[in-house]
Amino acid sequence: ETRILETANKYLVEQKLVAATEWHGEAMLAGQTLLVSWEQGFGDVIQFVRYLPLLQNRIMGGGRIECKLILYCQAPLVKLFASSFPEIQIIANTQPLPKFDKHVLVMSLPYLFGTSLETIPNNTPYLFPAPKLTPELNLLPEKLNVGLVWAGTKTYKNDKQRSVQLKPFLPLLELENTHFYSLQVGENSQDITKFKITDKIIDCSPMIQDFADTASIIQQLDLVLSIDSGVAHLTGALNKPVWICLPFASEWRWLENRTDSPWYPSARLFKQTQAGDWESVVSEIQQALPEFHKN
Repeated sequence: ETRILETANKYLVEQKLVAATEWHGEAMLAGQTLLVSWEQGFGDVIQFVRYLPLLQNRIMGGGRIECKLILYCQAPLVKLFASSFPEIQIIANTQPLPKFDKHVLVMSLPYLFGTSLETIPNNTPYLFPAPKLTPELNLLPEKLNVGLVWAGTKTYKNDKQRSVQLKPFLPLLELENTHFYSLQVGENSQDITKFKITDKIIDCSPMIQDFADTASIIQQLDLVLSIDSGVAHLTGALNKPVWICLPFASEWRWLENRTDSPWYPSARLFKQTQAGDWESVVSEIQQALPEFHKN
């Protein structure tokens, strides 16, 4: 608990939120503004914005009190969140902090709502991209159309454990009746050219400017196969089927000894049985894909 508080306090100092009054779940006064601030990575914010409608209802006393709710988040999420929560003001963290009366970090919301495994608000979808944000994919309707993400942000401290890299996934590209679309962005998207597989997987990165674009592409696919990434959270929040590849020592949110997730009903988890062994994970997926296509 001490470590968590120290981390939170350091973040508050960096974001210049220390001068404000931290919100602890109490009733707000009429005319007050509550700022919900982003915290940690894209996936973390995507996972916990599900609490925004609950939060809005609480601070407004079920509609009896007129209060304002602002979400201050990473710029690549703004367009998607704006279409998903039209009644909430969304401001990019590239902009100055707006005026507010109280603040709360987005990852504090499960605690403030007393969340347990049984009470996780997992009604999905809770994210809704605006239509026609990206060109339509040239899908092959007779095939299983699968999105793929194999690497995460290198600045994440556990990235070497969670990122599979592309090579172990290559056998999947040989499956019959399956067509792959890369949702990978950044320098790792160049792996498609590096491995000379431009005929086996469509690179969608030129279409992707932010998470709204990624969401629009995901809506067109049958399934997304991803490492533990923001795209995995996004797909689950859209209630699209997502298979998540997890390292042996995976994060707390995925729990233990489960192949499902209480956070995302559409998710299926594929976890290493030995540290570093991605080949067996991919082999399990390779066997499962034809059955998924059949259904």
